Formats: sequence, structure tokens, C-alpha cells
Amino acid sequence: MKKNTRFWVIVWAAAVIICMIIIYVIPSIAGVFDRTYVAEYGSVEVSDDVDAFIIRDESVYTAPAAGEVNRLVKEGQLVKAGSRIVEITGTGRSQKTNTSKSVLESLGKKSYTAEGGKTDVAGYVSYYIDGAEGKLTTSRADKLSQDKLRSYSSVSVNQFGKGRVAKGEPVFKITTNGDWLVVFYVDKGSSGHFKAGNQVTMTFPGQDNDVIGTVRSVKKQSGSYRVMIDSNMMFKSMLNKRKASITVTSASADGIVIKTSSLVKKNGQQGVIVKNKVGKLVFKPVMIKADNGTEAAVYQDLYMDDQGNFHNTMTVYDEVLKDPSDSDVKNATVLK
Repeated sequence: MKKNTRFWVIVWAAAVIICMIIIYVIPSIAGVFDRTYVAEYGSVEVSDDVDAFIIRDESVYTAPAAGEVNRLVKEGQLVKAGSRIVEITGTGRSQKTNTSKSVLESLGKKSYTAEGGKTDVAGYVSYYIDGAEGKLTTSRADKLSQDKLRSYSSVSVNQFGKGRVAKGEPVFKITTNGDWLVVFYVDKGSSGHFKAGNQVTMTFPGQDNDVIGTVRSVKKQSGSYRVMIDSNMMFKSMLNKRKASITVTSASADGIVIKTSSLVKKNGQQGVIVKNKVGKLVFKPVMIKADNGTEAAVYQDLYMDDQGNFHNTMTVYDEVLKDPSDSDVKNATVLK
């Protein structure tokens, strides 16, 4: 009786193992040898996560006399030239603080006296000052190395424009209401995502709305590639930031989504190899809308090339070869 029981336990265990092999192992093995996939309609984005430096044009204003500072304008508010930003009354300090001295030393001659607490230029008001305002400017950006950008952007940002001040201490700054720059570095592969004049979308942490910019330049610098982007879309928190980890989307398109490993060339034309309904291999030319290195979005049914010629191309649910061999390309007939 015990032997019978043991026998059936072994049979039951073997059956369980066989079922598990059928359910889990065989499909995964089959997937390795599955040479095709079904192409569907979708979207492809070309995005890069980068550590970016923010460069803007700023004017730092200092107290015309010692006194108590009272802010009249909120942080981030846009003002006209001649607007009164602060009022300074009463008794102030006789000596500048060490923080003020450090900031003024970094600024050099790049500061202005706020006569009557007013600004001479239009722009956005900020009370966050670090002394890099005279060095990180849009006109000097092209001359700054990555090391310089890193150094200037790592300075402590201090808040001014409140409490007692000595004559000549910083009290506010104005950020020009115009183009500002985003600068970051990428490798050679990602540098191809950016071309001067092309529009990009930048996503900043903590911001609900994306920021649109235009690629100013892409330049090889110290073994990597420096990308410089112009924008005139302002947001409040950028006034006190010198750097940020952002996502830059350089292309986004809807279309039939294929794997880039499927792309081949036949007779000098780019395309993919598909299996038709009777299992024959057919070469279909494609035109790429967006390519992120792994997937690409291509046109559906028909497209026009750069010479104005029309080509029949892929359709939704085509069965596409994942990684066609030279033999596949040679034996495939060309779609007409």
C-alpha cells in the first residue's frame, strides 16, 4: 500500500513538473526562435535625460544707502524699467556682511546702484543672488568650458533684499525678459538627436508645463558634445536655479512602430523584410519619422521621398522580421 502511494505521489509530481515546463519553459524557448513580430500603430519619442546648466542675463542691484529693506515686488514678478522694487528706510548696518562681500567680489563691476530702489531695466525680479550673474551670460556662453560651467553653477545661492543692509550690499536682481540658454553635454550617439534650428521640448522637475526651445548649436568639446538650446519661455523657479536634471525630447511621432534591428537596405533603399500571407519574404521600403535607437515610427501605406516620388510601404499588422539575414534580404522580392 505504501509503495502504491509513493508511486502515485511520484506520478503526480512528474505531471506537475511537465505542466510547468509546458506553461513556462517552452513558450520562452519558442520566443528565442521567433523571428518575426506584428507591427502595430503607435508612437515613438526620442528623449535624453541630461544634467543641464541654465544661463540667463541678469543685473544685480545694490543699496544706495544703509537702511532697512522692504520688498515692494514679489519674487518672479515681471516689471517694467523704472519700477520701484524695494524701499530702504531707517538705520542699516555700517559694514557689509561676509556673504555680501563674497558675492560682490565675484560680480566685480557687474552691479548697479538701485537709486530710489528702482530698476533701470525690464525683466523678472529675484532676490536670489550668487555672484555668478556677471560670468554666466548668454553672450559669454560659447566661451565657457564644461569645468567653468560646473564651477560657476556650484556657488551657493543666497537670498537678499530683506532686513538691515549696508550701503552697496545686494538687494535684488533683474533677469532679462528674453532668450535664455540651456547647456548640456551628451555622447556622440546622442549628439545626432540634435540639429541647429530644430525645436525641442524640455521637461523640468516640479514644472507642470514643458518648455519649448530651439537648438542653437551642437559642438564637440573635450571628448563629448555640447548642446546649446535657446528658449524664451520663463518659469518662476528657474530664476534661482543654475542647473537641473531635465528630459529633452528632440523628436516625437506617430506611425507604424518597428524595431530598428529590422531595418535593412536593398538596392540602395532602406526598408524592412515582411512575410506575406503565403509566407514569402517581401522587401518594403520605409521612411522614418522618429528613431530612438531601439524603435522607429515609420509612415503607413504610402509616403513621398525627398525627390517627390511616391512609394508603397508598410501596413498595420505586417509580420516583420526582427533581424533579417543577408540571405533574407537577397531572397526578398521588392514591393511594387
